[in-house]
Amino acid sequence: MYPIFSFCENIKYIYVNPRLYDDDTSLKKLQKKELTIAATKVGFIFFLSFFLQEFFYNAYRYTRFFITEDRWPKKADNELLRQMMSGLSDAEAYFMNSVVFGLEFLTIILICLFFFKLNLFKTISFENPKFQLKAAMTGMPVSFMFNFVCSLVITVITSFIEEQGTNVPSPDISVSDHSPLTLLSFFVRLCITAPLFEELIYRGFIISLLRPFSAKLAIFTSALIFGLSHGNLEQLFPTFAAGLLMAYITVKCHSLLPALIIHIINNFDA
Repeated sequence: MYPIFSFCENIKYIYVNPRLYDDDTSLKKLQKKELTIAATKVGFIFFLSFFLQEFFYNAYRYTRFFITEDRWPKKADNELLRQMMSGLSDAEAYFMNSVVFGLEFLTIILICLFFFKLNLFKTISFENPKFQLKAAMTGMPVSFMFNFVCSLVITVITSFIEEQGTNVPSPDISVSDHSPLTLLSFFVRLCITAPLFEELIYRGFIISLLRPFSAKLAIFTSALIFGLSHGNLEQLFPTFAAGLLMAYITVKCHSLLPALIIHIINNFDA
């Protein structure tokens, strides 16, 4: 009787796990389908981030207009809205940026957790802390070197473009108001919320989705989207190069902590 029961169990196993007994063609089709689904999720989050950024920015300025003018803005108030936003103090501007940035990435993280069923916080592992700290300490000088070389290349490229009569916009992260509240808002935005949220999304979400198919694909894609998300030419290449390094370290360490440390120190140095 035992062989019969064994045969029945094998038939049941084949029925429950058809992938393991399928031919190569069907398996490749299945892998291609799963990769397409993963890539679609990555693309969805990439474009959603830009939409959410614009949405929360407009929500903030419309709400501020309502509080100031006691009415909702109309089409004729566009110039008044522009003047209102351009006249923000440094403290309020950094507060607004922190609110918009935080709501944007918090929404994305909630989508990852509840709709994509991806627990990003599992990517923050505290196993083998000495190895992770060593990886972070080794990666920091390499990251500084990447930033230096890429900055030189970008300077040459932007100078050439501007000589042709085209203006190249550059990000302004300087602080003119040195009040405690402004400096605190600047520090929290640049060195805490930005590294934490960006690492969870770019090194956590994207790598977790694409790594089962190819570690190289996951590293390259996360770095490319990280660079493009900054939205300007001056930061594209340095952030792409730093993204490659931090994604590689994340894959090797199976944790976001080394990349998070590098990211915080890079932003603090900036």
